[in-house]
Amino acid sequence: EFLNTNEEMLNVCSNRLVNYWAALASPDGYTNGVHWSELADTDSMATYFLTLELFGNDDAEKKSRYFYWDVGGPIRFGPVWDFDWGVGNTLVDKNIGNPRSWRAHNNNPRSFYREWTDDPWFCTRLRTLYWSRARDVLARMVSAGGEIERYHDYLAEAAAADEVKWPIKADSGAARTYETDVTNL
Repeated sequence: EFLNTNEEMLNVCSNRLVNYWAALASPDGYTNGVHWSELADTDSMATYFLTLELFGNDDAEKKSRYFYWDVGGPIRFGPVWDFDWGVGNTLVDKNIGNPRSWRAHNNNPRSFYREWTDDPWFCTRLRTLYWSRARDVLARMVSAGGEIERYHDYLAEAAAADEVKWPIKADSGAARTYETDVTNL
């Protein structure tokens, strides 16, 4: 509401985003003497993108993006949300397990995330994040007694209700089940 009624604030926010994207798209990462990493929180960028990537969220490339900016601070990305096109849902590209392909921009040259993944510095940040934190978190999730096992029974009732309302078929036409989806996850 405040942005809609305050033209000065709308211009400040618009200029911040325009400068961020211009710096990100420039060959050296700068616009008006400011590097893109000075305009956005790189840890939130990397965490946001890695989460979308690891969970194969096709929505991320097309829509369902969230970021915010507290005046005086950097642009921050997150929280992640809207995973109905992720984690192997039948609506998405079946190439989810391809380790040589980005999911969040699906190799689309006009993608929102293309400038991120084309930047070697950002990709280095992604690798650092994965090896320093994400790998251990994922290993814990899938381990015996991990989050997937702990929440299995808790989520089973909701999954059964979803299946009644929205039956899901595998590519072969056979019915998918909660159990097979958890196993595939």
